[in-house]
Amino acid sequence: MAIEEELEIAKTKGLNAVRQFVNAYNHTKAHKWELMAVSKETANKILKGEFRTFEEFKRFEDQLEFSNDTRIQILYRKIYNKNREQQVYIIETIFVDE
Repeated sequence: MAIEEELEIAKTKGLNAVRQFVNAYNHTKAHKWELMAVSKETANKILKGEFRTFEEFKRFEDQLEFSNDTRIQILYRKIYNKNREQQVYIIETIFVDE
């Protein structure tokens, strides 16, 4: 529970604080968050609920050609759902780095 509280504090401080948090906890299996750069088009579709699965969203993003100046980062985590016996992806936050 303390780790989640640390993450919430990092979120209030912005993207750089979240990057530091993710890097600090990338060695643990129980708490695995990742940041992913996405295009504005993909972020808009996520917000509109146009993707049914994380894999669908990832395929769409991988097919796009966008420049390296992407300013949108998605913080997500992957957990195993024992009831459904599958990985579940949870998008925690969308950051727009201005």
